[in-house]
Amino acid sequence: MTTMVLGLSSCLAVLGAASDGGVPIHDADAVGVYFRDWLVCGPMPLGENLHITDYLHGAQCTGFHEDLLAAVGGEASVKPSVTQRFAYRGRRFRWNKYTSKDDFIPLDEILSPNELVVGYGFCRIRAATAGKYILSIGSNDGVKVWLNGRNVHTHHPETGRWLARDDDYIPIDLRKGLNDLLVKVDEGSGDFGFVVRLLDHDKTVAEVRKNVESHTRLAVVTEDGAACVWFGQPYAISVLNPSAQVEVKMLDHRQRRLAVRSARPGFQIKFPLTDVPDGPLTFRARFPLSDRETITADRGHFKGKLPRHPNVRNVRGLAMLDDDGRPFLPIGMYSVPREAYPQVKAAGMNFVIGSASDLDAAHAAGLKVGVGLHTTGDHWREHIAKTVTAARSHPAVLFWMMFDEPGYNKADLLHIHGTYNLLWELDKVHPGYLVITTPSVYETFGRCCDVLAVDTYPVSRGDYASVPRAVARAYAVSDGDQPVWQCGQLFAWPRDRAPTPHEHRYMTYATLIEGAKAFLWYAYRHAGWSLVKDDPPLWEAHRRLVAELNDLASVIVAPGRGDRVEPNDGDGMIRAVIKSDGTRRFLFAANDAQTGSKSVSFPLPLQDDGMIEVYGENRRVRIEKGTLIDTFAPLDVIVYRLK
Repeated sequence: MTTMVLGLSSCLAVLGAASDGGVPIHDADAVGVYFRDWLVCGPMPLGENLHITDYLHGAQCTGFHEDLLAAVGGEASVKPSVTQRFAYRGRRFRWNKYTSKDDFIPLDEILSPNELVVGYGFCRIRAATAGKYILSIGSNDGVKVWLNGRNVHTHHPETGRWLARDDDYIPIDLRKGLNDLLVKVDEGSGDFGFVVRLLDHDKTVAEVRKNVESHTRLAVVTEDGAACVWFGQPYAISVLNPSAQVEVKMLDHRQRRLAVRSARPGFQIKFPLTDVPDGPLTFRARFPLSDRETITADRGHFKGKLPRHPNVRNVRGLAMLDDDGRPFLPIGMYSVPREAYPQVKAAGMNFVIGSASDLDAAHAAGLKVGVGLHTTGDHWREHIAKTVTAARSHPAVLFWMMFDEPGYNKADLLHIHGTYNLLWELDKVHPGYLVITTPSVYETFGRCCDVLAVDTYPVSRGDYASVPRAVARAYAVSDGDQPVWQCGQLFAWPRDRAPTPHEHRYMTYATLIEGAKAFLWYAYRHAGWSLVKDDPPLWEAHRRLVAELNDLASVIVAPGRGDRVEPNDGDGMIRAVIKSDGTRRFLFAANDAQTGSKSVSFPLPLQDDGMIEVYGENRRVRIEKGTLIDTFAPLDVIVYRLK
């Protein structure tokens, strides 16, 4: 662990706020103005023996839970200055002035290292008179806040959160004169920082009160055997009764109480479902606004297997059918502008994700469209019925995309199932499609679609093998008659990178090995980044990969998922399968390991001895006594053309 590194321009930034011995001071009268001037300190370790891969926050984040400023009076009593130096675990730290160019304090740019660490920000607020305010804060990831030595807020979500304005509203009392404000933020990976401003207390409370219904969302998602419940996102309702908790009851189909739990609005409540019978459930939230007024919200839910419909006409077994009833391999992409449709078609892809308004342009370019519906408002049935009825006969329709990542976005399970049922009533030709990023919800939301796409984006802080494992898990929890598609990563997370061509090829073929029956990628462009313009080598590698998939299409869409092969590789990191279309027969193999090369032998007792071709590599390997031996580098994919 190293001490903080500040860029020269950051160190010499001219502070816009007043200062007190080097400490930035912000005026309480300037409500609504974001605090851009801070003293910043860090990075300090988040914990011991932590690993960035697929990181989840919890008790192991000892650096978040422990007082790391004990050497200078502790988090509740610290009085930072630009001259203050202190030691923590034998390392020297100091506070540095920082002025941000925008509203956000980008700790990932200020501190190095910036993963699995903790950082602090300190400033003072000057109030002409004592009074009540709302401290509005956003953070990535967890955050603790002290005002004048009192811990006024703690939020530590397990999966972290994006850095955004106004996530948490914190009612505070400022004293006349100077008030000390200390912010502590921890970081797993990705964005790292915070954003703070003061809001007028009375106006904010009045605005929340006026629109209280918009702050009473009750969300329920079943994950790994528990119903996870949230009430009051985005947490603003707490300003109406800061000391109150929301009470949530779980009721059975007869409205009998099964369990009751409480938490602060916006915080997760878990209800174990192990001993709860299958069937309809109701979750009822109750939040007291005052002694005389209470807000309630209900959300229907379901434990067990929701009913699914037979396959629509254009799905046979696990394969999609074209307009002539023949199996074909869908290969597509998200976020493609209309002007790029011809380029995408020329690259070998055959569909894009779009809207009904894109159908004509896509058809002209020779593409089909996964038509997004994405409706959750009061008139969702009318919107879907109008859209589907008007477009279902269009030759460019491939499927109906009902929702994007319903688990992650805490969608209403019964609403999604209702959308699925409505589509079945309206169109028995084109499938309903869901893309899900959270494997733990495949068993619930996966029951609400004809085609399930899984999007697992591990570059570069995830386990790359989580991508094929997601496809395997989706098949494992289905009834075996539902196609699983791979939605791959072709973009960069903030301040990260896109996959290399080698990683891209691995993730695609590893999911092919697990039985993926279609491939699409996010994205042609993302947040100002363009695959074609900003990463030409990856775009060219993608074109070559798409050409391979088109050449192998008849093998990929053949009935079933292939015949598994158990290689002798010593550590179980090689996955392999034999697939055939009746004419051609291939052994597909991929190395899940991200480090280290290895020699691998494959028993192929039905294969004649001799030399066989390695697909796409201009080399041949020998099979002797029914065994093939080859060497795999990390994340290697090798495809063998069998006799």
